Amino acid sequence: PGSKAPATLPLAPTKEGKPDGKKDAEVVAELTPQQRLDACVKVYKEAKTYRDEGKVTQVLKSAQTITSVKPFATAFERGGRFRWQFRDSVMPGGKADQKYTIWSTDGKSFSSYWTLMRKRADGQPLSMPLAGATGISSGAATIVVPMLVPDLTQDWRSGTTQIQSPVDGGRETINGVECWKISGTQEISDAKITLWLGPDHLVRKFHQVQIIDMDNVPPPDGRRPAVKIEKFEAETTIEITPFVNEEKIEDAKFVPDEK
Repeated sequence: PGSKAPATLPLAPTKEGKPDGKKDAEVVAELTPQQRLDACVKVYKEAKTYRDEGKVTQVLKSAQTITSVKPFATAFERGGRFRWQFRDSVMPGGKADQKYTIWSTDGKSFSSYWTLMRKRADGQPLSMPLAGATGISSGAATIVVPMLVPDLTQDWRSGTTQIQSPVDGGRETINGVECWKISGTQEISDAKITLWLGPDHLVRKFHQVQIIDMDNVPPPDGRRPAVKIEKFEAETTIEITPFVNEEKIEDAKFVPDEK
């Protein structure tokens, strides 16, 4: 698995500011963690087409441990079609039989549909349905999409590569692809995260551990629940199989399966 057309790799400059003629593999091995993150941002920002298949595995740890597995898929053409779909369950740990889908035929006006609510919305900017998808997808909606569409506004900058004091964690193979492992604290959440980037600088895996304190989460209706919810730990792992700059993405990848 991987990208059909690897992105251009940045060359390490010499003292004169020119490429030193090293092979790409040697150059990539010498990049700092921040250079790898910057290269990742560049690949997604410049991608002509992108698609992926992935899954979120979330483990909630409190009085009991609940594990949920939620698949998702993305298809993107710059300035053209788009579809992102996520599958979830009604209850944590249940079968992922509910779908939240966002799609567009022109990359300007977006529609969305969530089977659980049975409500379709049309003519939206991408930021609106993406906001609706963020919470229910355990953050999967904001791992890649904001990097593909960086003009979503600053509020929607991806936290994927926004890592404070990133640390090189060495190499690790993810689904058959050797990746560089980068760890640190996510700027937008202060959560401890680890990111795995392939040799093409695409995200292959994302891991986050957070302590959730509902006392610090504003209730949607302004009222606190009668029963206090104790703090709990949420461990989220997102694995992605990405493909970038393919000559053509099959039409079926963009067609919403709900009306």
